Amino acid sequence: MDKAERQKKYEEQTEQRYAAIGRFAVKFEHVCHSMHNAIIFALHSHGLTNQRLANAVLEGLTAPLRRIFGAVIAEIKADKLVGDEKKILTNVLKRIAELTESRNDVIHRMWFVGWAAETDEDFSRVGGWKFKNTSKALNFAR
Repeated sequence: MDKAERQKKYEEQTEQRYAAIGRFAVKFEHVCHSMHNAIIFALHSHGLTNQRLANAVLEGLTAPLRRIFGAVIAEIKADKLVGDEKKILTNVLKRIAELTESRNDVIHRMWFVGWAAETDEDFSRVGGWKFKNTSKALNFAR
């Protein structure tokens, strides 16, 4: 592979990795937007008349939004959720929690996209570091 081919491959493959990270972040925000809207619709159906007030309270929330969403649905439907409906809501909230953990790992990770040696010809693999303090010690993940 000559220098020009290598450079082209490098640019294409690193761009794909950056795009994947960005795509994930945007799609996560779509999930948050859906929860945000569901909360606002629920509040409106129970008497809220000022949508800007709800937007002011919910602005900028991601992880807490899941808990608020779950609580609002449970409050509105507390006596109406039966059998599978409760299981479905629990499953949806669990999946959103897992998605939030993945989002935090992706967004708060130190990525090494395109880091390569002079002889490398495959740039599709990326590395990353993530540190997390725990009660036992510092956790380091690659």
